[in-house]
Amino acid sequence: MKKIKIAVICVGNICRSPVGEYLLKDYAKESKNKDIQSIVFDSAGLHGGFLELAEDSKDYLEERGIDSSEFNSKGISRNYLDQFDKIWVLANWHKKFIVDHYYAELPWKERRKIKSKMETLVEASGEGSGDVKDPYGLPSGEYLEILIQIDRLSKKIIEQFKF
Repeated sequence: MKKIKIAVICVGNICRSPVGEYLLKDYAKESKNKDIQSIVFDSAGLHGGFLELAEDSKDYLEERGIDSSEFNSKGISRNYLDQFDKIWVLANWHKKFIVDHYYAELPWKERRKIKSKMETLVEASGEGSGDVKDPYGLPSGEYLEILIQIDRLSKKIIEQFKF
């Protein structure tokens, strides 16, 4: 079976998407399903590549026993996006941004194909539609609630993942 590659995308790749990436990897590693264990997860930002992992995100992962010391923020490009089977964004508007900035010149049919690879993390979890709020600059308590939401969604995705 071909390895499935999934990108988790947010704005800056310093708060939400890295936490999603690391939690999804961790839950996949714990899975008894070899196919799930083989999924490749990565993360990037619409405008990433210039900052390090936010302290609250780093602390949350550390408390969960996840080492994020090798993390490097990165931004998306068309070449980056094209290598993934699925693209999970943290907010609905990210889908339109990606299509408008990286695939606008493609015929409608090709843009539809790109759109079909994208869904929000909430949609991927089966919890309907919706966004995961951007915690950047929020007080630690609110930030933590958002990270707990990402954790819950990530766990649920891995528990119900279908090939």
